[in-house]
Amino acid sequence: MIARTLLALALLALPARADEAGELARAAREARRSGDAPRALLLLEARPALAGDLRVAGERLLALIDAHRLDDARAADAALGEVREGPPPLAIARARLAVAGGGAAAALHWAEAAGTLRDNPDLALARLEALLALGRWKDAEAALAALPAATHDALRRRAAADLRLARARELAEDPELLERAVPLLEEALALQPGRPDLCIALVEVLAQWHRAERAEELAQSVLAGAPDGLRAEMLVALGQVRRAELRDAEAVACFDEALRLRPALPGALLGLARCHLRAGDLPAAEARLRQRLSGAPRDAEALLLLAELELERRAPERAEGPLREVLAARPHNLKALWLLSRALALQGRRDEQRETLAVWQDRRELLAGP
Repeated sequence: MIARTLLALALLALPARADEAGELARAAREARRSGDAPRALLLLEARPALAGDLRVAGERLLALIDAHRLDDARAADAALGEVREGPPPLAIARARLAVAGGGAAAALHWAEAAGTLRDNPDLALARLEALLALGRWKDAEAALAALPAATHDALRRRAAADLRLARARELAEDPELLERAVPLLEEALALQPGRPDLCIALVEVLAQWHRAERAEELAQSVLAGAPDGLRAEMLVALGQVRRAELRDAEAVACFDEALRLRPALPGALLGLARCHLRAGDLPAAEARLRQRLSGAPRDAEALLLLAELELERRAPERAEGPLREVLAARPHNLKALWLLSRALALQGRRDEQRETLAVWQDRRELLAGP
């Protein structure tokens, strides 16, 4: 609070300039590109009168995304409404939000067509995020190696950690490849120690790998003194640990507490749906999934769970639709391919099942490779 007040006073004391909004956007960009998104946000929040400038608005969106505050970024973007020709920061921020919302292919097409911004580090990083979301690992590694010379070391480390995180998450979709996800997440945390989403991902993978003791220790270390937003996310991860240990009542308590802190938190809704699904309470599971999908119709994890639920109901024809939606955005998603092969088999569509399994096997072998 003291730092925020001093910063605000210092900014207010600056003499008026012809383009204050432009100078503020540049200052925030420098802070953000050096890896200090919280400082960029402090700079921007100290001058609320300039928030309507689209350059400032774009920098705020980028800073919120870099600070892992996606819900806040989406709300801020929605408040801006339609903008036909926004400045580069706003356009890049919207491309990154599109990637996070399942629109990676369209965002990648836009990024690759924006030739005039070829040397812009923010555009290069947005393109890299889209490649990761599409599972194009070799292209992503090439993009990481080819980041513009102006890219700050902090952003390079973040991008390298993002690559490891994305690959670890895909490996974790296959129980036989799960163990390989752990060192990737350890490497990511070495690049960015204490980064919340990396800690949460490691806890979740350790839970799947049945390393409950270590997962619980890491989760509790983050929960100690964590702000409500981060606490809610880690409670979801801790719930996954307890669910993996068949302690569903304790898992439900974690998910419920997370929802009290952050109503409609996706991970908590999906965690509860999993618990209901395992308990055989399919209507309760579906209610939680519909709640999530009403706000995010393309949420891949919710769609996959919905497909599992329909397979549990012996309704493979209804499971196929959600799986096709996931594969439209992520053509190589291992779990979606595997579930789709099951749905096709249950419908007697053997040729399509074999084709789907062949794609699954090719992708699995690619992931398992060096």
